[in-house]
Amino acid sequence: TVGYSAGNAQAEQTNAVDILGEQKSEAERDQAERERQQLNIYKEQMELQQQQIQSQKEHIQLLQSASSMQRERFVMSEHTINTSSDVVLNQLDEATVRDRDQLSNEVSEARKMMNSASNAEAANFWKAHVEDLEGRLEKLGADANSVAPSQTPQPQKALSQSRSVASNTEALPPISPPKSALKPPTYQPTQPMVYDGQPMVDVIAPADLPAGYTFEAQMGSKRFLATVPPGGVRRGNRFSCPMKSLDRVEVQCPTGAWRDGLFRVFKFGIFHPLVLNALFLPLIAVGQIMSRNHLTWFGDYGYRFQSTSVFTNMLVLVLFWGFLNILFLFVVGVTLERGHLPHYFDYVALILVNVGMLMFSIFAVGKTRAGIRARYHIPPSLPCGNGSAEDYLFATFCMPCTISQMGRHSADFDRYRAVCCSGTGLPAKVDVVPEPLSAQGRLSPVLDDSHFV
Repeated sequence: TVGYSAGNAQAEQTNAVDILGEQKSEAERDQAERERQQLNIYKEQMELQQQQIQSQKEHIQLLQSASSMQRERFVMSEHTINTSSDVVLNQLDEATVRDRDQLSNEVSEARKMMNSASNAEAANFWKAHVEDLEGRLEKLGADANSVAPSQTPQPQKALSQSRSVASNTEALPPISPPKSALKPPTYQPTQPMVYDGQPMVDVIAPADLPAGYTFEAQMGSKRFLATVPPGGVRRGNRFSCPMKSLDRVEVQCPTGAWRDGLFRVFKFGIFHPLVLNALFLPLIAVGQIMSRNHLTWFGDYGYRFQSTSVFTNMLVLVLFWGFLNILFLFVVGVTLERGHLPHYFDYVALILVNVGMLMFSIFAVGKTRAGIRARYHIPPSLPCGNGSAEDYLFATFCMPCTISQMGRHSADFDRYRAVCCSGTGLPAKVDVVPEPLSAQGRLSPVLDDSHFV
């Protein structure tokens, strides 16, 4: 019994020793892992410190190069002042000072535009523009310094300042490392401005210009026409205008009254395309008028992408109407050949198709006339003063005359020929001004690309 107890005690002692050894080994491993982590942290701190030292060296080099350039400049200015101070004081030009102020304002404005650019292309354009303006301003400043020594800093004082800057480069505060990695700037798309399907651009006026003046502008490699808004602009002012293509010609329509009378149908001849369409295919003529005045095929105002399909819709409608009439004549002819009379349903269908076509034609002509009168501020012609009733009255009893009057008003056939089968009734590169100049104003944003010039 005593031997068995001693053996058990010895075994327990051995197990306790093993457990203590395992705990000690685990503690040593934990200690080694903590030391490795501390070593990694120390290495990272050393790398950050090296980056700070490198940044400080680069900063010092930049300051030294700047101070050397400044010393050279002031030495040259001191030499210029000593040799020609008496002559230069009388050559200060007020125009130079004014141009310098103007360039400074343009640089400030261009920097604002660069900071508020909505895309990378616009930002790069404004950056190049700012660099160009700064180069011109620096050149003008150098010329002004050569003719205005009184406004140039004293060379000795500037040299001492530059030496103090160079001597203090060693005392720069340590550069703290960033807490997070720097991210490249992102350009958040803003809701752009378009006007009747044309993108709006911001243009800086190159000179004092009156209202309505057009000039050629450039955005990157793209050139376009800019139109000065009502009230005119001063040089350096920024204004918004539609980005008009150089390949298109716009027709200005009169406002306040019709271009000519209602019964001037044959003003340009009997076989004029507008006259022929108004007499034989009125919906085709109405579709052309709607398209060039940017109306939908229900006569409501729409954007350019909505109005471009109006002529196609009207053409399809006319072709479908003609197909139904031809189909009816074919059915009637076949029925008569077989010795039977046409069914009354055929006559009812023919009457409904043609009456529906007539009603839609009256509706389209009346809505188009109302839209044109509202756009160009044309008052009613009848003494009753009810414009809507007058529009539908003329559309019902004087449809060809009404269509011809609207077509002549929204085009300039004295200068541009009419085209019978085009989408607008005008040549391909001739368009109508979206709004009269006196009615232009600020526009609401819609989805399209934005540009800044």
